[in-house]
Amino acid sequence: GAVPDVILPFKVTKADAQEEIAKFVNKRKFFAHPRFRREFTTENISGVYLPYMLVDVNAHMNLYGEGEIKTASYEVKEGKETHTEYDADSYELTRDFDIFIDDLSIEASSDKLDYNAKDKTTNVINAIMPFDTENCVKFNANYMRGYTSEKRDNNIDNLRDVVEAESSDVARIAAKKTIKEYDRGVSWKEEDFTVKGDSWKAAYLPVWLYSYMQKKKGKNLLHYVAVNARTKECMGSVPINFKKLFIYSVLVEIFGGIAAFVLRIIAAMEIFNDTKFQDYRNFYWILLISGFVFYFTIYAQYRNADERHHYENLTKHKISNLKSYDKFIKKRTGLRTQFIDGENSSELKGNRLDLKKNKELKKVIDKGLLDEVEKNKKKLNETLDERDKKAVYKRNKDLEK
Repeated sequence: GAVPDVILPFKVTKADAQEEIAKFVNKRKFFAHPRFRREFTTENISGVYLPYMLVDVNAHMNLYGEGEIKTASYEVKEGKETHTEYDADSYELTRDFDIFIDDLSIEASSDKLDYNAKDKTTNVINAIMPFDTENCVKFNANYMRGYTSEKRDNNIDNLRDVVEAESSDVARIAAKKTIKEYDRGVSWKEEDFTVKGDSWKAAYLPVWLYSYMQKKKGKNLLHYVAVNARTKECMGSVPINFKKLFIYSVLVEIFGGIAAFVLRIIAAMEIFNDTKFQDYRNFYWILLISGFVFYFTIYAQYRNADERHHYENLTKHKISNLKSYDKFIKKRTGLRTQFIDGENSSELKGNRLDLKKNKELKKVIDKGLLDEVEKNKKKLNETLDERDKKAVYKRNKDLEK
């Protein structure tokens, strides 16, 4: 690829990146594949400059549709069954505005742009964004000493459709701030997004990267653990011992409820004060979920196949010349759905991470349990983070003594 216009120098040291990667993996050791556990080391991480395009977009958005505001909800009996119905005021909506989008960041390497690759976990690299691209400097090869780099193999023409789709997403999500009162949602019927001008810069952005090749039945899967070398944001994928996870999932299904109740009572006893057994009592909640949900919660927490950069919320932008038009249409009664038909105010056209292409997550989606798995994953990560904070606090206290 051509020499980039700008470069964002490394800020996070190798030692700090090694610490972040070790913390990430150590939280996922229990169900990790035994060979990975034996072979894992942070000594072989590498500092890599990855190619991106930074795009400023000056555009105009016009949205036309219908929104609803809930006025009542009530239970209706139908035979022996009851269900909830809703009343709502319906409005015709128009939102018209200009928007300036600053440094929309797009991977300029075909390899890293493919988030759904079956042979590598590239989506986790996308998930460590955003970078503080406002601190980029004019390209100078001296910044690359001691680091490797990946060549750009995509040009502006290849990426223009991606940029337009993601830019329209930024504008559509920005419009949500103007429709907050429509608690039953908005169904946009027409959308006209026009790019009036854009500016492109080729950039090298810094990443610390750990990679591990897992070989299984003739198939290879390259796992990454990546650290944003500016912000320390870390995300990765850890190979799973599926046999062990399956056995524990069956046990959770059979004994979960009873075990969680008994263990919490026992752990609360004074005899176990200041013991690891008591410290882990906050983990026993996970035994209350079904074996199926447990299995996929752990899968999601280890593999993170659902993680991505939320560009639609995190890309800097500014709306101007906003014109809002809201016209009352009619009162609607006896509605059986919680949200308006065709609700699409959060729809994304540029999101290239298709969760259904992951066979494990597809099972979760097909059963309608993705939200529950995501919620449990978040809670598990928060519990692990809290445990680590307490351990650091206790260690510091001991050192003070």
